Amino acid sequence: MLEIYIKLLPVFGFFFLGVALRHLKYATYKHGAMLLKMVFFATLPVLILVRVAEAELTLDKLYLPFINMAINLGCMAVMLVVTRKMRIARTTLGVMLVSSALINDSLLYPFVSAVLDKEAFLDLVIFDIGNAVMAVTVAYAVAFHYGEEGLEFKTIFINILKLPALWALVIALVLNVSSTLIPAAPLVILEPFGMLTNPFILLSLGIYFNPRIKNLRLLSITIIIRMFVGLLIGCVIVTVLDLSGSSYIIVLLCSAAPMGFNTLTYASLAKLDIEFASSVVSISILIALFTIPFMMYFLQA
Repeated sequence: MLEIYIKLLPVFGFFFLGVALRHLKYATYKHGAMLLKMVFFATLPVLILVRVAEAELTLDKLYLPFINMAINLGCMAVMLVVTRKMRIARTTLGVMLVSSALINDSLLYPFVSAVLDKEAFLDLVIFDIGNAVMAVTVAYAVAFHYGEEGLEFKTIFINILKLPALWALVIALVLNVSSTLIPAAPLVILEPFGMLTNPFILLSLGIYFNPRIKNLRLLSITIIIRMFVGLLIGCVIVTVLDLSGSSYIIVLLCSAAPMGFNTLTYASLAKLDIEFASSVVSISILIALFTIPFMMYFLQA
């Protein structure tokens, strides 16, 4: 257990660095927004390109991205039903829906690489493709529909077609299916550039972080649906499909993961309730730092 937390020191480090920079007045919310824009338009597309292009997609694992999307869509459907008759500010509801539609697979990478085998790590990479699809389609559409501008879905669809992350995903899938490798020379630049995604998001999360819980009731609903209802959906799926081995472990771990970092990115870009987004992402991650290691221990046993 201690080894897992040692592996996670960079996660804590970047987050608390962001907190310190804001409290020392070296960084403001504007700097956090700038980092998130850099992620969305530059580092994230590169990360998707490299990660998906290099994933070892095999026919017996192609169901994993679809399971990811099924869990996300299931959580979002539950969120819509639960909040249907509640009076919630539009921008806050947007955060709740986006939170339910994105799994924080990225947070699981250090856990899985530290404890599980190579097959489990590859399953996680393939599973994460479904999250990438959700991020550049459904989550984007929901965020900008519920944002301050309240864009129509026709406009949102046109904007989605312009997203760098979407085209990065398309190109990566073409490269993967055609067994075309990214040349070594550009890969040397692309790989470390894409890896800046998580540090940038963690820094911005620290900058936005506010220990004061905003609207405990809505925050609790959001976390319960994302992490606990998500786990229930995952349990149903692995039972129905009779999954076993590393796929079984990865699906259950990811279904109980916290909100995706892109919840904060979209909250900033679409002008959703950024304070609520910061609270829900931060607190769900703090919960996951305790629940995920225990789940891994239990699933391995």
